[in-house]
Amino acid sequence: MDAAPTLLEMRNLSLSYGDHMVIRDISLQVCAGEFVSLVGPNGAGKSTLLRAAVGLIRPVAGEVLLFGRPLEEWNRRKLAQKLTLLPQHAPVPELYTVEETVRLGRTPFLGFWGTAGSRDRGVIEKTISDFELRDLAECRMGELSGGEFQRTVLARAFAQEPELLLVDEPTAYLDIHHQISTLHRLHNSAHRDGKAVLAVLHDLNLASTFSDRIILIADGRVLRDGDPETVLFSPEFARIYGSSVRILQSPDTPRRPLVLPGLPETDGATNDGIRPQARD
Repeated sequence: MDAAPTLLEMRNLSLSYGDHMVIRDISLQVCAGEFVSLVGPNGAGKSTLLRAAVGLIRPVAGEVLLFGRPLEEWNRRKLAQKLTLLPQHAPVPELYTVEETVRLGRTPFLGFWGTAGSRDRGVIEKTISDFELRDLAECRMGELSGGEFQRTVLARAFAQEPELLLVDEPTAYLDIHHQISTLHRLHNSAHRDGKAVLAVLHDLNLASTFSDRIILIADGRVLRDGDPETVLFSPEFARIYGSSVRILQSPDTPRRPLVLPGLPETDGATNDGIRPQARD
């Protein structure tokens, strides 16, 4: 069977904000049919990598390839028809309605006059329904709760029908029902529809449950890249998270470990050793 095409590739990428180097010589790939999670401590450079993937940050060194072509060769409109970036804080005018916001996802496909065709309208209606937003369709964005806002910008991203989804904390502000339904939808986009997903996730259990691969980043470098079991039981993960977490083998899904908080210290005892032995 032919290998899945690589939709995103970063080669020896280094990124900085002024004199502050954030990413140092990182190389990674995301292929069609994959759900890949970026995990790591705050400030590791995860969001910066997503921004660099769409050209919002220029590399100090290295290059980004999208769908096999260097990023700088892409026409912005053509690229917007193939990928979407959902940042942590998606800017949306407060006076836009939910329906108008979701409609923005179709912008790269609209004609000269910006008129939505029947297919565009069908995609918008289906997406609003899929994200349980029908009762909110006429509400203005400034009136929404944090979770409702997040579901709306997720719907806008899906309405774009991208081949590559770059999502930064997609479950932020969502209750557990919508966290799971959102990640199921992203997972199905990869496994059922052959798209690719690169997601920044801080919830390590969600990353373990839904990811085909987890990429652990710290100190501006990729420390480990592999399936959830390999990464969460790795010495690199143990060094970064230490006794703040316990990693347990799940009897139902042994290759998708459970991540629990480290036990609180009592009577001067420490948590050392409560996490299973790291494995190479």
